[in-house]
Amino acid sequence: MGKELKILQNYGVLTGPPPVGTYIYGNELVASNITIDPLEWESYFSKGEIQRRLFDTMACVTFSALNINEVIFNYHIRNGMFSKENVEWLRTNGYIDSNGEVNFSDRFTAKMSETMKTGNWLYKVADSIRNHGVVPEADWAFDGTFNWDQYYAEIPQEIKNKGLEFKKRFEVSYEIVLRENMKEALTHAPLQITAHAWPTKVDGVYQKSNNQINHAISMLKPEWFIYDHYELDSSFVKQLAPDYIFGTDVYKFNVSQKEVKNMIRTLKKKDDNRIFAVAEDSFQLFEIGAFQSYKQMLDNKWVTPFEEVESLDAFSIVDGPLGFIK
Repeated sequence: MGKELKILQNYGVLTGPPPVGTYIYGNELVASNITIDPLEWESYFSKGEIQRRLFDTMACVTFSALNINEVIFNYHIRNGMFSKENVEWLRTNGYIDSNGEVNFSDRFTAKMSETMKTGNWLYKVADSIRNHGVVPEADWAFDGTFNWDQYYAEIPQEIKNKGLEFKKRFEVSYEIVLRENMKEALTHAPLQITAHAWPTKVDGVYQKSNNQINHAISMLKPEWFIYDHYELDSSFVKQLAPDYIFGTDVYKFNVSQKEVKNMIRTLKKKDDNRIFAVAEDSFQLFEIGAFQSYKQMLDNKWVTPFEEVESLDAFSIVDGPLGFIK
C-alpha cells in the first residue's frame, strides 16, 4: 500500500486545455531563433535545483518552465545573440550567478503564478513569466528552512519591479507542441512536458506507465531524455522509454530581446510631472515617469544621453504611452 501511495503522488501539475487562442507550434506565428542538435541542450542547463526540501513546493510547473528559460537565456548569451547592454544589465542585476549561468527565482514565479497546494497549470506559469517577468534567484531565494507559508510569502514591491524591468527588455512567448512535432520542436528549445513520475526502471530506463499524469518536467532530447527537479541516482537527467506516455500539455518557449529606439529628446507638459522620451523618428513617445526613473534609464543605457527636459505647453498622447508630437 505504501508503494501505491508514492506512485499516485502529485508533484504539482494540474492538467487541462490551454486558453483559447494559444499558438500552436508549426503555424509560423511564432518564429524560432535557435536551431541546434538537441544533444547539445544539456550543456546549457544551469545548476539543478530541487523543488522539495523540508516540504514540497508543489511548483514542478514553475521549476520546469524556468529551467527551460534559463537554458534559452544561456544559449543566447554564450552565442552572442543578446546585445552587450542587455547582457551587462543581466549581470549587474544578479541574473547571472557566480558560475556564469542564468539563475531565475523559482520561488518568485511560483508565487506570482498563484501556485496552490494542489499545484498549477502550465499556462498560468507561462503567462506569469510573460506578464510579470522573472527575478534572480538571489533576490528571492529558497531557504532550506522555509515552511509553506514562508516560501509563499508576499513579495516586496521592489522585487516585483525588477521583474517588470526584465519584461521591458525581454519578450518571452510560448506555444503548444503536438506529440508528432516534438522531435522537430526540440531542435529549437527544450520542451516543457507532463508525465507520470516515476514507474519501474529497466536497465536504467523508466518504462511506459498508464498511471495518472502527476509531474511537469523539461524534455531534453529524443527518445526520451528529461531534466527533473528531484535528484535521483545523483542525477537530474532521466531516460524514458520510447513509448512513454506524456500528457497533452507540451509547451515550447521562445525568447527575444525587445528593441528600444534611440531617444533624442525628453519632453514634459508644463504643470505635469510626467516625462516622455521621444524616439529619433520624432513620432514615438515613451512615458518614463519621474526624473529618477529617467536617470536610471540613462544609467542602464536604454536611451541616448541628453542634457535637459524640454517643457512644452501641450502635445498629444495617443494610445497610452505612445503618441505624436504636435
